[in-house]
Parts: sequence; structure tokens; C-alpha cells
Amino acid sequence: MQYARAHVLTIRKITVGLGEGDAARAAEYPLAMVNSPQAYARGDYYTVDEGAHPSDAPKASAMWVGSPNALAAIGLEAGAEVLSAQLESALQGRHVDSGEEVRKPGTITRDAVDAKGRPRYDAKGKRVREKVKGVTSLDMTFSVPKSVSVLWSQASPEQRAEIERALLRAANAALEHMVQTKGVVFRRGPDGVRVREPAVGMVATLALHVTARRAHGEAVPSPQLHVHGIVVGVERADGKLVTPDSFRLFKDDAPLEGAAVGRATLAHDLVGLGYRVESGTGRNERFFEIRGVPHELMGAMSGRTRDVERERARVELATGERLRGAALGVLASQTRAAKDKAVTPQEIAEVWSALGAEHGFGPIEAGAIRGMPGYRLAFEDRRDQARTEILRRMRIEGPTVSSGEARAIVYEVAPGRLSPAEAWELLDEMERTGELIALERNRVTTYEIRALETYVMEVATAAALREGGGLSEEARAAGIVAASAALGEGKQLDREQLDAVRALTDGAGWTTLTGRAGTGKGPTLNAVATAYRADGWQVIACANDGTTAQRLGKQIGAPALTIGQLKARTGSGTLVVDARTLLLIEEASKVGAGEWAEIAALVQRSDARVLGVGHDGQLGAIELPGLYSVMLREEAIPTAELDVIRRHNHEWMREYQVAIDEGRAREAIEILDSHGGLHFLDTREEAMAAMVAEWNELREPARPETSVMIVHGSNLDVDRVNVLAQEQRIEAGELGAMGVPAVDRLYAIHADDLVIVRESAYTFEPRADGGRTRRVENGQIGIVDSVDPRADTVRVWLEEPGHERRLVEFDQGKLRAQLAAGGCDVPALRLAYASHTYPIQGATVTRSADLAGHWSQGKEGTYVANTRATEGHSTFAAREDLGTDGTDEDRKERLAKVAEASSARKASLRYEWERGARINVPRPVSRPVPELPGSHAGAHAVSRAPAREAEPREAEPERAPAREEITVADPLEAHRDVLGDERTEELQQRAHELGESLPGRDEAWLHERQKELGDPFEQLDRGAARAARRFERDASIVHVRMEMTRREAYELADKAEALGSVGSRRERRRLEAQAVARRTLVERDRVELERLEAANQQLHDEGRHPDQWKDEHGERAARWAAVERELAIRRELEAAERAAAEREPESAERAAAEREPESAELEPELELEAELEPELELPDLPEPPGMEM
Repeated sequence: MQYARAHVLTIRKITVGLGEGDAARAAEYPLAMVNSPQAYARGDYYTVDEGAHPSDAPKASAMWVGSPNALAAIGLEAGAEVLSAQLESALQGRHVDSGEEVRKPGTITRDAVDAKGRPRYDAKGKRVREKVKGVTSLDMTFSVPKSVSVLWSQASPEQRAEIERALLRAANAALEHMVQTKGVVFRRGPDGVRVREPAVGMVATLALHVTARRAHGEAVPSPQLHVHGIVVGVERADGKLVTPDSFRLFKDDAPLEGAAVGRATLAHDLVGLGYRVESGTGRNERFFEIRGVPHELMGAMSGRTRDVERERARVELATGERLRGAALGVLASQTRAAKDKAVTPQEIAEVWSALGAEHGFGPIEAGAIRGMPGYRLAFEDRRDQARTEILRRMRIEGPTVSSGEARAIVYEVAPGRLSPAEAWELLDEMERTGELIALERNRVTTYEIRALETYVMEVATAAALREGGGLSEEARAAGIVAASAALGEGKQLDREQLDAVRALTDGAGWTTLTGRAGTGKGPTLNAVATAYRADGWQVIACANDGTTAQRLGKQIGAPALTIGQLKARTGSGTLVVDARTLLLIEEASKVGAGEWAEIAALVQRSDARVLGVGHDGQLGAIELPGLYSVMLREEAIPTAELDVIRRHNHEWMREYQVAIDEGRAREAIEILDSHGGLHFLDTREEAMAAMVAEWNELREPARPETSVMIVHGSNLDVDRVNVLAQEQRIEAGELGAMGVPAVDRLYAIHADDLVIVRESAYTFEPRADGGRTRRVENGQIGIVDSVDPRADTVRVWLEEPGHERRLVEFDQGKLRAQLAAGGCDVPALRLAYASHTYPIQGATVTRSADLAGHWSQGKEGTYVANTRATEGHSTFAAREDLGTDGTDEDRKERLAKVAEASSARKASLRYEWERGARINVPRPVSRPVPELPGSHAGAHAVSRAPAREAEPREAEPERAPAREEITVADPLEAHRDVLGDERTEELQQRAHELGESLPGRDEAWLHERQKELGDPFEQLDRGAARAARRFERDASIVHVRMEMTRREAYELADKAEALGSVGSRRERRRLEAQAVARRTLVERDRVELERLEAANQQLHDEGRHPDQWKDEHGERAARWAAVERELAIRRELEAAERAAAEREPESAERAAAEREPESAELEPELELEAELEPELELPDLPEPPGMEM
């Protein structure tokens, strides 16, 4: 079977052999009554006449849909109930009444099964494959966001019926989109060449299911609404019904696109029903949820998701490969257990109701989250919001995306903003105006990105060709002498480096220097920078991040700035850049197009020169990468390339690096293994411990910065390695006994620790004289001088290029307060023994090691991690990461696959414009989805009487919502971030009790009471309240951590004692030392806990604690909230009544129109006008933007 999965749209091929039981088995599950919403209706479920044949039993909420011609070809009509016999015939390509063949069978190769549908295996345990005559169909399963399923599980029958109709329309829209826009018809053209083209229609079933498979540990299955859309045939342009070809459905992010169309359709219908939807949720901001559905209840009803993730972890553990895309579809299918027939739908519904009650969300609350139908904002505002969001998403995912992903992004942005039709029109408009641009190889970019890249390259090319004098020979000589002296006695630049120095000082205004890691770019840059300074030039070292800028500045003896600092200082006038300034851009591959544009604008204003340095085989920029690769390929820009690897002191390390860079990972692994550098351990924890043990054995105790451990994995993995390394130093007596907790990590920082500043630069308050202490850059590494747990400060020695060594005090308490207040990019001191790959790119150390095998590793990350050291490198990998199946030789193959997988994103300029190509697709013909067969709004009873035309009925008049249907914001929610959850919920409970008596009060009384109560929060010291919350949170964390560490200390001591005299003396001492280290940590936490309790008590002593405010003003605050909420409800009711009154004439006209006799025929297909459009003309790129620095 072949699968594609995009979280809410799973595509599966169904192969049915002729004359076998395949069709019956394939039809059984989609039509099973136990899966349908009728089975979960409140009250009677369904009825079957006594003595009725089993095939006449009510089926799931299933109907036939499609184009009239396709349906007629198979003997069906739209909206007809799906019967088992019909679906079996259709799956075999036969007319449902006559049994005549309407689709030609073919030869199908498939996994063999026995008579009961179970897989067959050969003597070696492998799946048996067989060839049979049969027919292929497609099952496209569309699932809803979790909040929709949870809402349905708690809703009234009427509310459920509305949600079900919306879901069926959404699923049908997804199917129609896929069939009418993808090449599902595979035919031979007039010239004999086979082509794939979209269909004009389809015949399919929509079967609505409401539960997930029961997950491990769950009493009952969780609610999960999904629709099985089984496409049994597609209509060709000539009207012929043919088998759907699935090839294009698995290409170019097609499932992502189809799922997005379905979600946009569902969200639009939900907005029309009065729900508010929140877009941009979930992974990569692709999803939406209904506002007001409790997140805790959604989590409690997500057992199936946890089940799949648990199995995913198990399979990844066995195979060593990360599962994604189609593989996840296979996994989801394989983890499905049979529906537990021992648990009845009634029992399941009762458990759901109990869960809802437990979380305070039942039918009343489910109904109360609905408001007025429709969108809140005007169409123009919603469209502008969507356009801005599309461009932002394209920038994040770009520089280019596939055309399918571009369309998906548009529909993913639509929920809560646009209908699917409006989204289609916006995409069409953005393509027509050139905001979105079609490129070759099915790629898409934006005009903004293309213009940015074009602008940079135009400035770079013009600067490179600008006539300017080269440096004097005396200046070059001075640079070469200085760089050679810096290499050490007896060393000097070689001929390759000397040639590079000359090429980079010949006068071109924009140049590049490239070469693999360790090819001597640093000494070459030193010579170039010194030569420029000798000729009277200003030289500035720049990089995208502080770590890299500081490293380059130290190497060439020049001021070091991030590109952001360069912009700020030139903009403020504190730094002047002119025509005799050289900007050295280090690790240029990590500079995104936006930062290059800032540099280009500065060059355009000042005629400064630029030298970009790097290797495009390393990690790229986080946003809009790939432009440096374009510069290296531009013939007009002089490029000096260094080939000889000089960093490594051993030839095998050079061969190893080249093999990785050239994508020969398997060969590289053998080189590493042959030199004792490859180590497999059973678990990731063992691999970490072994890596730290080697680091501890080979490091220089007095110079911890000379060796580094690089972790491919999570932040938690980096933290664990750092803590293990710190423990080794504590046991060796190299660190101070007391520590101060890190601001954003669960470890302490001790005197003599190696630390790094992360997240952002650390700044100081202005001095008394008005000056300001120079900030500490993000990425700066230092050695801790001392810590003060009571003052919550850490003093660090820093060595910064161009400045004297200085001692800086970091106020951890201030940083903690900023973080607790919700601050973003709060600077934080972290341990620096281990690191991710990104900060370490460009560094040179004596020894390195990496923790490998994680799915995130990739080719570029592998190259960076394995090329830092001069003396030696080791790789440690866990068998559980690379797969517990097979041997270590098999794991080498898997590690090679991980190390060869490139994640590089190319600039849009690497692709040509494809004029005439279209991003948008023709709008599919939209066909209405009939009512479910035998359904009643709200009853869900299944009628077995023959279907007949419904009698015309009077349209219900528009009405204003009832009081219980009005939802308003709780006034106390605005103060939750200050008061905390417990205090807020206590006040909310009291306000609810007080509010029960207010509906009977007249409005004048309420306003008078509102005036008397005033604002009770004026007396709340908000700063003190936030501080109390922080103290309470930190104390809880410290207490838990202290108890865990104390337990670990006892366990280690017990293990040491258990060894007795027969155990290893060395092992006993090691365990005893670890126990002592943990007792030290416990003592540190005890001091920290005392400090937090003292700080909290001080707020009490000063009368500023929020508990004191609550004791004095809490009752008043609850009364204030109750009155405010009652007034808000009345305002909403008045607004709703006015709106209903304004709609009365319109409602009357609509009711009269509905009484007109209706045609018995199906609504005709909506035809799109075939307009001849001129060739798409893209506007000229703009003049270089004025990016003020």
C-alpha cells in the first residue's frame, strides 16, 4: 500500500482483486455503524426492524457524492445512502445494479493476505508479494482539529448535526480539489505520449466516523471526527469513468495542499455557525482550533495521538530513521487496533460526558462558546491580514517553497480570515500582481524575497566592478609579515594563501574568500586586515551572531560587531563607514538575505568594501539563506579559494573532512572508525557519559575552552552533557562548592565554570555620569570568577577582542524577573562545555567530540561538528538512535544516511523565472453536499423508510441569541498574569456566585454599583505581585529539584556501600564522589530556597504581597468582576437584538423565496468561464530599497 499523510489528510491506495473477498473487507470498515455519529446520539441510537436482513441494517453516515456523469456511469445519484453491496461493486469497477464492468481491471502487485485478510509470510519471514487482476481506488481520510472533535463530543444533538454537515462539506471540498487539480487521469495523448491531467469529476463515498482507535491505557476511544472519502472512479474530459491514478497525489506537497483546503472550508463554515477560530496553531503554524474549548480536555481526549507518537518512538528506535510523510501514514495504519466491541457507544459517550464534566465543559458550555455568526472584521481588513501573514510564512519557509506548499500556506492562513473562495481569489491576485512568483522546477518565491536578493547581487556586482586602487606592496608585505608572525616561530603563509591575499587586496569593492574548514582562512584574513590598516583603512569584523563576530575580531585584532550593531551604530552616527572602510563578513553562509540587504545599502551609501568569508557546505542562515552561494557562483565577484586543509595535525582527519564535504559519508565513517574515533553505545545516556568521560580524560583542566562537545539533538540533551561535564569538574575539585541557579536552565553555575551568554546581549543600566558600560555580546564565552547565592549574582572574566580583560557582574535576579514577566530574548548565562552545531561554526579547538545519530543532524551539521579540532575528533552514537535492529555495520549505514541528508535551502536566484507558469490552479467545480441520508437536525435517528422528497417548510425567522448563548470575556482574566492561576480562579469562583443574583437587577443599579466599586486593582502592587509569583514558581522548582538530587545522593551512597570490600575501589570512590557532589547541590538549593522564602516574606513584611491585597480587596474585586461581566452581557444582547431587527426584512424575503417550488433535478455544476488571459507580466524589480542603517 502507498500512503501520504499531512496530519489531517491521509491518502491510501485500495487494491481489490477480482472474484475475491477483498471488496467486502474493504467496504466493511468505512460503513460500520459503530463508527458513525448515530451510534453516539443522545437517547435512542438506531432501530432495526425485527427479522430484517443484516445488509439492511443502518450504516454509518455515508453517502455518494460526485459529478452527475460519473455517478450515472456507475448507477448512482448524489446524496444516496451507501449500501455495502453498492460499495463492493464500485470497488471492483462494476455498475452497482447491473454488475457491468465500468472500469477496466489491471494487473496489480500487492502484499498477499489470507482469506481473513491477514498478511502472509514466506519461510524467511518476509511479506509475500503477489500479482492479481484487480482494480485500484483511493481512500482519502480527512480529519478535523482536536478542538472540533472535543466540542462535538460535548455538544447538543442540534449542535452536533451542524458540525457534522460542516465536516462533510470540508471533506468533499478536499476531495474535489485533489481530483480536479492534480493529474489523476493517466491517458495516452494524440501523439501517443502518455500524460497525466486533472479529472473533471469523480464518484466517491463520504463516510463520517467519530472515534479514534482506542489507545493503550484508555478506558474508551477518544473522539476524533474524520471522513473516509473513497474515490472509486474519476471522470475524464471525454466523460469516461476511469481508475484514479495516484502518482501526482504523492508529489509536490499535494496532501498538504488538499488538507489545507479542507481545513479552510471547515473553518469558514464554523465561523458561519458563530464559532471563533484561532489560526496558526500546531506545528509550523498550519492548523486552527476553536476558541473556548479547554486545552486540558483536548489533552485528555488525545490518547490516539499519544499512541501513534509512542509507536513512532519505538519504530524509530528499531530502525534508526525518523519517520515523516508517507511513513507516518503507514505507522498510523499499523497502530490501529480493532474497535473494542466490548465497549458500547453508550458507555463511550458516558465516559466522554464524565470527562467534560470533570473539566467544566458540557453541553451548556459547548453551546455558550458560540457567538454571532460571521467574521468580525471587514473583508478588506481580513484580506490585508491574510496577505501579510502569507508573506511572513513564505519568508520563514523560504527563500522558495514548492508550488503545492505555496497554495497550502494560503489556505492555512485563511481560517478565521477568509473563505476558501476568497483565499483562492487572494492567491490569484497575489500571483497576478507579482507578489508571488513562479520559478522553474515547480518552486515559488515572493516578489519581496526576489527583489531583496536581486538588489544585493546588483550592489555586490557593481561594487566588485567598481574601479578602485589596490593596496600598496608595502601594505601587503606588512600584512603578510604580521600574519606569519601570529602563526608562530618557523611558520608562514604558503603560496596558496599569499595568492589569496593578493587577490583580495587588488581593489575590488566586493570579494569573497572560501574554502573548507581549517584551510587557513583566518591567517589569510589577518594578513588582509593588517594590510588594509597599514594603508590607512578602517577594518571592521562583522558576523550575523556575536559569537562569530567576537571570534573573528580576536583573530584579526579589529573591532567586532554583529550586523545588527553595525546598522544601529552607523544609523546613530557613533560609527562612520566611508570609502576607506573594509567590512569583513565572517561565516557568510549564516547571513540571510535581509542582513545582506543592510550591508548592501551601507555599501551603496558609503562605497565601503566588503569581503565575505565562508564555505557554502556549512550551516546556512535561519531566515532566507543561500545568497552567499550565489555570490560564490557570480563570475563578476572575485573569489579566492583555499584548498589545502591546514587545521588538522593528522592526514586522516583531512581525508575524513573531504569525504564528509563531498557527501561520501559511508567512506568517512570507515576512516573515523579505523582510527578509533567511532563509538557505539546502547543508549543515548551511555553515549553521553562515554563522550564526557573521554573529554574529561583528554582535556586541559586549566583551559576548558580548548575542547568542545557538540550535540546533535535537543536543548535538553545539551544541558545533560553540560551537567555531566560540570560534575566531573566538581569531583576533581576544580569548581567552587556553592552555585547560583541558571536563569533559564535547571542547573547551577559555579566559580570557574566555563559559561556563554545566550539569547541576546547583556546590557547595563546607565551610570551616574550618564555613560553606559559596554554590553556583553550574545555568544561571548567567559570563566566564572565568583558567585553570590544570596545576592543572586555571577561575576565572569571576559576576554573581548580590542579590549582589556574585564570582570562583569551578571544580575541573575534581574534577568529572572524579566523572564518571569514574559520578556523575550532575555540574556542568560549557560554552561559552555557542550553546544549545538550552530554556535560552534567557525571555531578551532584542540579536541572535539560529537553526539551523533539524531534525526536533526544532517550533512551540514555533521560537517561543522566534525571539523573543529586540530588533534582529534570522536563520534559517539547510541544504538537506540540508529536502530536496535541489525548489527553495528547496519548502524554505520544508517549513520551515513543521516550524515548525507542535506537541509540546505537555496536562494530564489538559483532558479530561473518560469514565465507563463501558474502557481494557482483552476478553481474546482463546487458541487453541493446533500443532507445525510435519513438524518434529522439534532435527532440522529436512522429512518429505514424509503427516501422521499422533503415537504417545503417555513424558514425559521431570524432571532437574537438567548442570554445563555452570549459569551463575554471574564474581566479577571486580564489580571491572571499578575495574580497567578490560584488567586485568579478563587476570585472567579466568588464572582460567579455573586453574579447569579445580578440578572434581576435593573441597569441603573448596576451602573451605580460599578461607580461605587471603582477599580479594586489600583491598590494592587503589580510589581510585587509578579515578584511573588516568580518567588513561588522558583521555590517550587528548587524544592522539586532538591528532593530529586537528595534521592540521587542517597542512592549513590547506597550503591557505594553495597560494593563493600569486594567491589572496585575506584568505582566505590567514584560513586562516593558523585554522592558528595549531589549533597553539595542539595545544600546550594537549600540556600536558594531560603533566599526565595525570605524574599517572599519581605513582601509580606512590607505589606505588598498579593495575598494581603486579596485579603483586603478580594471581595470587592469579585463584586466588581461580577458587575462588569453582567453589563458586558447586556451590551452584547442589545447589539444582537439590533442586528436581528435589521435582518428581519432580509429574512422575510429569503423565506418567501424558499417557498417557491424547487426543481427535482440536481443543482447544475458551476462552470468557470474560460477567459483568455494575457501572459503574466511581472513588474520590474524596484530601485534598491533605502535601508537606513
